[in-house]
Amino acid sequence: ELEEDEDRVVPPTEIRERVEEIIEVMQDFKRRREEGRSRSEYMEQLESDLSEYFGYLPELIGLFLKMFSPSEALEFLDASDKPRPLVIR
Repeated sequence: ELEEDEDRVVPPTEIRERVEEIIEVMQDFKRRREEGRSRSEYMEQLESDLSEYFGYLPELIGLFLKMFSPSEALEFLDASDKPRPLVIR
């Protein structure tokens, strides 16, 4: 399935869904993981998907994933993606 994704353009909504699914798996890894897939495989896929979705370098996403948990990293990236409010002083 993942090899097929490399050859086609994946819509952002599909990438976002996959990111959220991976984060759910990572929150309860022992129960929700697929047999035969390691934690590092999930983290590599998450890093790849987040860099594709938000347009950041994979190395920067990797740094965020080391600093924060996967769910916190997603919240951080979402907050960074929103424009600041316009205020008049």
